Amino acid sequence: MRSASRPLILLILLALCIEAGSANAALADAARAVMALDPTPTLITLDAGGQARARTVQASEPDADFTVWIATRPNTRKVAQLRAQDRVTLHYAKDSAAAYVSVMGRATLHEDPDTLAAHTFHTPADLAAFWPDYPSDYLLIRVIPERIEVLSAEVAADSHTWAPQGFAP
Repeated sequence: MRSASRPLILLILLALCIEAGSANAALADAARAVMALDPTPTLITLDAGGQARARTVQASEPDADFTVWIATRPNTRKVAQLRAQDRVTLHYAKDSAAAYVSVMGRATLHEDPDTLAAHTFHTPADLAAFWPDYPSDYLLIRVIPERIEVLSAEVAADSHTWAPQGFAP
C-alpha cells in the first residue's frame, strides 16, 4: 500500500510545481508589462549610515532573467554606496495605472571594455552628451534580481495585508 501511494504523491507534487510555474509566468508577464511603462525607474541604495537613497535612473529593458543594466559615471554617490553595500531595489511605477514593480537584488559594477560593448544601451548622441570621455567616464551597474513584486490591474495584492504578489526569477 505504501509503495502505491508514492506515485500519487509524486503526481500531486508535479501538479503543484506546474501550477506554481504557470503563476510565476503570469507574474513575470505582468512585471514586464509594468516595467515597459516606466523607462526611468527609481534605484534605491543604502548610504554609509544605513539611510535609503533613491534616484531616478535610465535602465535597459530587462533580460530574460530580469537582469537590468544602468549606466552612470564612476564617481557618483550611487557607485560609492554600491561598493560598500550591494543590496538594491529598482522600483518601476505607473501611477495612472495604479501599478508598480519592485526588483530586489544585488548590484555589480562593470567598467571592463567587453562588458561595456555588450551592454551599452545608449545612443551615440546620448553617450556624447552625458559621457563625453566614453568609455573612461562610463560605468554599468548590473542589477541581479532575487525577488520581484508586482501590483497591477491584472495582479492583485493580498486583500488583508495589501502585500503584492512576488516571485523569484
